[in-house]
This record gives sequence, structure tokens and C-alpha cells, in this order.
Amino acid sequence: MVVMKLVIPLILLIIGGVYLNKGRIVFHGKRYIENQLQKPITRFPTQEKFIVLTFDDDPDPESTEKILNLLNLHGVKASFYVLGENLKKYPELAKKIVVQGHDLENHSWTHEPLIFKSKTFIKSQILKTEYEIKKYQKRELNSFRTPGFEYFYWLTIVLNEQNLCHIKSDFLPTRFDENSVEAFKESLSPGMIVLLHGNSQEPGAFDYFSKIISIAKDQGYKFLTVQQALDATKSKVGCYGN
Repeated sequence: MVVMKLVIPLILLIIGGVYLNKGRIVFHGKRYIENQLQKPITRFPTQEKFIVLTFDDDPDPESTEKILNLLNLHGVKASFYVLGENLKKYPELAKKIVVQGHDLENHSWTHEPLIFKSKTFIKSQILKTEYEIKKYQKRELNSFRTPGFEYFYWLTIVLNEQNLCHIKSDFLPTRFDENSVEAFKESLSPGMIVLLHGNSQEPGAFDYFSKIISIAKDQGYKFLTVQQALDATKSKVGCYGN
């Protein structure tokens, strides 16, 4: 037991600069109370009838134009969680996303897993992408979505230090059949965050996107970007404006 008490903090310190000290988390010399660390946002706390569409891993030369055309057809806005390396490769697509009124949000530089990485590596993935985003979108960034929905303490501490909200999702379809359409109908509620991949190889993806947008619109839902949703709920989300 004594050995484990010594070994576990040492392992945490090596892989992420994290260890426990008198009930507090210590990360690279800074102390944090565990219950003060932000939790990821999977749904915005609201009774207002809006949902948030998010697309991951853009820009993509095979799918981004199709997504933009679909959103334009329905007259709705969305947030694109972009990879920094893709922004650098496809600047014209990045410009089109912003010009058409959608948001660019941070999804890391390479989509490489962040767990067991150093603080320097995590910050680099975030800040390099943020620098690239600001070439097209001048406002301050307030959110980050981890590759693979990772959630661990030292990542959360980095996000706290960078004043970024950790945005996840409460609806992520993996198939695009009628069962998934029904699942969307059952899940539809205020503040819902929908995560989609325009570059999905699953058949019927874009028909599915169109169907769920129409369903939400028919039920009187508005479509906000992540930034708009954060602005609308900032008094209730602990990561924003504090």
C-alpha cells in the first residue's frame, strides 16, 4: 500500500506533471481543487429551443463544400471543429466557412491523442491551431473539442489556463438509417449539441443530415453556433466568462 502511494504520483508526474497533495491536484507546480475543474459541456443548459450543429475534422476537400451547400439550402448555421493542419492545407475552404457565417472552432492540430502527452505538447496542439484559425476569424476563441472525446485532469487544467470551454456532444450518430433518424427525434431537446462528420464514408450521410435539420426546424428549433450558444448560456456554464 505504501509502495502504491509512492508509485502512482510518480507515474502521474512523469506522464503529465500531475500528482495529489493534501486533497488537491498539483499540475506542473500549480495547485487546483478537484471540484473546481470544469466538466465538459455535452448540452447547453437552456430551455430556449435551439440546437447546435457541429462538424469535426474539416476542412476537407471531399466534403466541406457539400456541407456548406447543405447548410445554405436549409438556411442554418453550424460550427466547424477544425484541424490546424487541414486549415493550413485548404485555406480557401476555411475562408468559405467563415464568409458564409459559420464558426471555426479548435479540434487540435493533428487529431493525435492527447492523453499521456506533456503539457507542452497539449498546448502546442491548441495554440498552433488557434493561430491558424485567427487568420480567418478574428474573435477570441472560447472552446476546444478533444480528439476522441478525451477527458482527463491535466487536459482540463490546460483548458482552464487557456480560458477554453471543453465542448463535447450528446448526440453522435454512427449510422444514417431510419433508426438513427428516430433516435434523433427522441433525443431532440433544447441545448442539444449534435456532432457530425461530413467526411463519413457511411452511405446516406448527407440525406441524413438534411432529414435531421428539417425535423428540428419543423419542431420550431433555431440553430446556433457554439459561440452563440455560449453567449446565450454564459451565466450557467462554469467555463465561460469566469
